[in-house]
Amino acid sequence: MIPYYRFILWGLSGVLALLGLVLVLFLFKPKSPNNAIVALPQQLNSAMDFFSRAKLTLQAGDPKGAIADLEEATRRDPILFPAWISLAEIHSQMGNLAKAEACYSKAIEVEPKSAPALANRATLRLSLGRPDEALLDLNQAILAEPGFALGHMTRGMLLLDRGKGDEALADFEAVIKASPDLADGYLARGLLKKTKGDLEWAEKDIRKAAAISPGDFTMQANLALILAKRGKNAEADLALADAIRLNPGGEKALRANLAKEKQ
Repeated sequence: MIPYYRFILWGLSGVLALLGLVLVLFLFKPKSPNNAIVALPQQLNSAMDFFSRAKLTLQAGDPKGAIADLEEATRRDPILFPAWISLAEIHSQMGNLAKAEACYSKAIEVEPKSAPALANRATLRLSLGRPDEALLDLNQAILAEPGFALGHMTRGMLLLDRGKGDEALADFEAVIKASPDLADGYLARGLLKKTKGDLEWAEKDIRKAAAISPGDFTMQANLALILAKRGKNAEADLALADAIRLNPGGEKALRANLAKEKQ
């Protein structure tokens, strides 16, 4: 179960504010009870017993109970990697970012080359206002797994925020190489090309992103903007209409941005 990240790439400024979410979830997430009856094991003899019950407790809609079981699991087996990860996930979902970071750190002590754990801790450290430490985590994640698209995407955004456009571009190209069906990689590269004045390349990338994710407002909105920037007003209006159908609430802001691009 991997709810993938979501970058809202209207432009390429202030990007760190957009990274305040956990990037990858490893094992399980809370589910609505939906009146389901969950059988909880009564005989608990090992760390894995408590870990298994924690998953069921979480599915039953009791994150605090799951935390208690996971803490007992890690007490009994301090190197139980999935229990530390699950604790981190739940704390993050509950907004306890410092506790989540500490749990990811414990997990990384157990498995220092876990790229997803390093990337998750990096994201939390960004949210906690510590980008230098986040960058170190992302560097480690990519060293451990060179084709880790998520790590490259996040590092690219962070480098871009620091004015290192060429390094960011290399990361976005690594995203595209690793995950050619991921629209966000093309969108990020296209928007960066747009800031550099390479509008033809930018249009190609953003068209590709919109084609991969035709039902995504962000992709269609940015397609409208780059087409307007290039003076292709008729096509821009069509893309605008598609974007508004996907998200009527974004119409006002999008029309304002479109008017600026047409100037």
